[in-house]
Amino acid sequence: DVGKIGEFVNEIGVTFPILAADPSALRLTQAYGNSLGALPYSVLVDAQGVIRYLKTGILSESELIKMLEAQL
Repeated sequence: DVGKIGEFVNEIGVTFPILAADPSALRLTQAYGNSLGALPYSVLVDAQGVIRYLKTGILSESELIKMLEAQL
């Protein structure tokens, strides 16, 4: 439920874009390298549209900070 996702995102203070889609969006995740359809799955795309980081599984705060800092 998109409403519940929005509530959760607001509750934990996420400040970056979140993609939420129905099950048919599996093709999109596959296009971004998620051949198994695993969740959670994180993708960092730079301003030029180049994929800079892919992660299957839980993405820790320290991992997120590290990958973002590498792009600055």
